[in-house]
Amino acid sequence: MVDRPTNGQGVTLAAGASGSASSNGSSGAMLLVLAGVLFAFLAIGMSRVPLTAVPRTIGSQFERNRQTILLTGLAIGFGCVLIGIFATLGGK
Repeated sequence: MVDRPTNGQGVTLAAGASGSASSNGSSGAMLLVLAGVLFAFLAIGMSRVPLTAVPRTIGSQFERNRQTILLTGLAIGFGCVLIGIFATLGGK
């Protein structure tokens, strides 16, 4: 048989530790900011790679898409940084 609480016994429900999690809430946002900055630097670096450093088969395709690589990487990086900053500011 299962012991069931009677009317005199109080039932306690387990709740999550929300107080301790709020002090660490900005670490995920700062990680997102860091990832955005690293992604933007990676895009800048990839767009500046000389053609002699890549195989010939992809060299011509790479040369045509340098500006696209740069702008797309910067846009994604900037978006990650903005989301991270807004998440940090919104958590306060």
